[in-house]
Parts: sequence; C-alpha cells; structure tokens
Amino acid sequence: MKEAVILQTIPINEPTYGKIRQGFVYERVPHISLRSIANNAEIEVIWEKYQGKMEHLCEQLNKEVNKAWEEREIPPQVDDSWSSEAKTLHKRWWQLRLARQKEIDASIASKAEYEFLYDKPYEDSKKVRVAGPFTVESLSPHRILG
Repeated sequence: MKEAVILQTIPINEPTYGKIRQGFVYERVPHISLRSIANNAEIEVIWEKYQGKMEHLCEQLNKEVNKAWEEREIPPQVDDSWSSEAKTLHKRWWQLRLARQKEIDASIASKAEYEFLYDKPYEDSKKVRVAGPFTVESLSPHRILG
C-alpha cells in the first residue's frame, strides 16, 4: 500500500499474507541531472504559460517607473519613490515569477529519476525488522556417534 501511495498508482490486489518477500519500501529522493532538465518538454509549456502575463506586467512597470528593464533586471525590492501602482505591479510580477519557478521545479522533480535511501525504510509498526550479525550453530542430524 505504501508503494502505491508513493508512486500514485493503484495498489496490487494480490494478497501478501504478511510475508516480506516483496521487500521493504524505502524513502526516495529525486536524482536531478542536466539530462533530466534538458529532456523535460514540460518546462517550455510552463514558461510559455507565464511569459505573456509577465511581459505585460513588465511593460506596465517600465512605464510607471520610466525604465527599460528586461526580466532579469527587475529588482527584488521596491523603491520608496515609486507610486502605489508601480509597487502593486512589481508585487504581482514577482508573485508570477516565483509561481512559475515553483511549477518548473516541481515538474523537474517529478520527471527525474529517483534514488532509494536504503538506510531509511518506511516504518511499518506491524512488522519487526531485525538486522545484525547472526550465526546459526547446530549438530548435523546425519552424524551418528558410535
């Protein structure tokens, strides 16, 4: 059930009968590489979704403050000499920029490969995990003493 929740799939219908043959379910983290970013076509779709709104706000902000800023030049803080309209435009532009970046980051993380953290299995209070050095000693049942 835990594996199905993590992978957001339908749980298997086969009974497990309490056996741990299927193994443990481990925590996982995304392994983000340049390849996973470059091959993610969803990034361009997200970028285009926000770009029109952000360009319009940037043009309005430039008119209000009499500047010719491009997207990368817009400062993160407002100037006290700006009008209230300019401050509002600036705030809306930064909210859109942060929302776009958050959506892109989520897309990258969801499309990336995962690495299992084998030292961090999810805890199941119904099962006991026992680990350590064990030795089993016994007499051979086929040995006959004279």
